[in-house]
Amino acid sequence: MHMNAVRLLSIAAMGAVATAQGIITPTAADPNFGTAVINQDFNGTFIQAIEQIEMRHIGSGVYRTIVTAAMVGGTDTKLIAGLLNLAGASPVWTATNDLELLNLANTATDEFQGSMSADGLRVVWDNYRTGTYPNGSGTTLCCTRPNTGVQFQQNDVRAVLGVAAGGVDPHIAEDLAGTNVTMTFLDVNGDISKARSTARPAR
Repeated sequence: MHMNAVRLLSIAAMGAVATAQGIITPTAADPNFGTAVINQDFNGTFIQAIEQIEMRHIGSGVYRTIVTAAMVGGTDTKLIAGLLNLAGASPVWTATNDLELLNLANTATDEFQGSMSADGLRVVWDNYRTGTYPNGSGTTLCCTRPNTGVQFQQNDVRAVLGVAAGGVDPHIAEDLAGTNVTMTFLDVNGDISKARSTARPAR
């Protein structure tokens, strides 16, 4: 589903009897997260439609952001990383080249549902057409980097094992000790499951 205007989600308590539960309800469309603001990738190519977005606050009103986007003049989807600054009177989008090397050319929707760890060193995503890299091939993939000053590299991509084929909407839910994370995903029954990752590839 295209999301030119992304709807934020709010959690409303269900009352004193069910204090451990909550209801997620959509709020009004927020113009800060549409293509009028998040409008291009690092190379200056304009975004036609935002398919998915994930944001992590890194301080002072700045959010490390990953979007899945269909590009103007393109035939597939790609992952785009950037910083969205909501501290000022108007939002400011600055695309980065963090994920550029992970995008593969295709003729239909491929890269989808990107999620980056809070420290910016790990990323997981789906490739609906099966992503093939030098050291890994699959429909759910992960990659790590030694620091945020370098791009994620194709040689460091690995397939996520033990999940269903075809894409499982992975999310990095929590950074753990060392180089591990907790990842949530959809299992074969369509339920949300979680797994603990292994360490990043040796360098």
